[in-house]
Formats: sequence, C-alpha cells, structure tokens
Amino acid sequence: MRTSHLAVMAAALLIPSPLAAQPRGTSDPGGFRSEMRMQGYYFDNFFHSTNPAEERNVTALGSELRGGYRPGERPLEVFGHLSVVRYGVREVPESLGGRIGVRHDGAVHQWTAYLDRAENRPSFEVGNTFGSADVTTVSGAYAYRVVPEWEFGAEGIHQRQTFSAQNNRRNDYTALGASVRYRGFGWRFRPEIGLDSGRREVVNAAESYDTRDWYVQASYMPVLPRDPLYLSLRYRDRNRAYTISDPGTRNFGRREVRGEWMLLADLRIAQNVNTWMYFTTENVDSSVPGGNFEVGFLLVGVTIGF
Repeated sequence: MRTSHLAVMAAALLIPSPLAAQPRGTSDPGGFRSEMRMQGYYFDNFFHSTNPAEERNVTALGSELRGGYRPGERPLEVFGHLSVVRYGVREVPESLGGRIGVRHDGAVHQWTAYLDRAENRPSFEVGNTFGSADVTTVSGAYAYRVVPEWEFGAEGIHQRQTFSAQNNRRNDYTALGASVRYRGFGWRFRPEIGLDSGRREVVNAAESYDTRDWYVQASYMPVLPRDPLYLSLRYRDRNRAYTISDPGTRNFGRREVRGEWMLLADLRIAQNVNTWMYFTTENVDSSVPGGNFEVGFLLVGVTIGF
C-alpha cells in the first residue's frame, strides 16, 4: 500500500478515512495550512450479520480538523488532526480520535510516519463481531522512485486494540507490505499493485489469525485547475487463516476470503473547497458453514481549507 493511499484504504484499519493522512496540498516553506472536513457515513450490514433478515444499516456524522506545518525549505512537513464521529445507534458511543505525524515528499524519496489514537472505535477484527475498542496505531511507509517510470514502496503498521469490558478481545496486529507503481503512462494515469502480510494476536488464542492480501489499483490524477476530478479504483483480495492448532477448539482450520472493491472520487469545486465520495463493498466467503456475509460502506463529505 502506498503512503498516500494508506488512509484511503482503510480497510486496513477500522473506519476508513478517505484521503491522505495530512491536509491536501503542500505548505510553503515556514508556512502552516489547515482544513475542516464534514463527513456523512452509511454502513450496509454494520454488525456483519450472516443472516440477511437480521442485517442493520447504520448512519453516522463526523468532522475533522487537520493541520500541517513545513518548518523550512526541505519538503518535510509535520501534520496532525483531531476527529469526532457520532453514530446513529445506541450500541456505539461517540468516537474521538487524534493523529500526529511527519511527511517527506521529495522527487525521488517519499516517506510518512504517524501515531494515531482513537477512542470508542467500532471493531470487528475479532470473530467478525462488534466491540467498542480504544485503538493505538503506529505506521510508517517509504517509496523510492528508481527511474521516472517506476516507483517501489514498502510500509509497516502496528496496531493495538483494547476493550474496557471484553479483555479476551484485546489484540495486536502487525503487518508489512510492498508495492509497485508505474508512471510511464504520464502524469494522470497511475496503475499500482501491492502485497501485504500480517498477523493479529488475540488474548483469546482461538481468535488469532494470519492475513495475506494483494490489490490492484488505478488512479487518475488531475491537473488543476483544468480538470479538478481525482479518481481511484481498487480491487483487493484479503485472505484470513486462523492459526489455532487444537482440533477441538473453535476456529480450527477456519479460513476466509474477502473480495473488496473500492471507488474514490474527489472533486474540487472552488479554490479551497472539495467534495468527495468513498465507497467500498466486500464479500466475505468463510469456510465455516453459514459464515458468509456482505458489507458495504459509503462516505461523503466536504473539505474547506483555510
């Protein structure tokens, strides 16, 4: 996964964030920039029910304040944001979050590192069942442009989830990934492929599993102000293998294959105003009888820079 798409692919985490980890654009040397985002969420089959008759769709509203500061001439920037999400069901409390990080965006070398903390975040990573988690994430990514046409990337992520009332769900997730991006078609069109491998260690060992993911993605980059529309389409194949070795234990031999489509569109409608849409749909095929289900997610919003 590329640095600039880590937050876009959220799936990697809990509630996807549609754009990059820092505010859009680049600060002038010694300059500060900020933006406010207002977001509306729609979750199809929010609680991951395997019975279509019991599926519940959920809405939410959220906002984020993001800022970035470039201390000097180098393409190095410090960024951070604060967020709040309020869900439309009583089972999910209001979620608060914050992030701080640093980004280098050079012509040949690009890298990003950040620390993220979220309180009361909906979690389904353990057993595909709902829990309200406090989540701490540390992530870093690096990309190297070998020649003008080819760019290679690598990233790592470590995440810890804790639960105030469900200690057996506490878990740590660690993953490493690599990607290749081709720029030979020109500035606007950029295809990309990537692989990721990770493991989630759960206090309840029967719920621990390994992950193996791959994805293909194509992005259309605008040249402002003539064509202000950014588009990105991705297919990701996610494989989850539970690792409990006792045949008499729950989840022994359990496997899941998750096919996911993602579409992101971002439209600049004024000098400092953008509107955007992020959509995913995922089909989960489980080796457990009756364990299949589908989920969908739609996020729309407006960003105002100031």
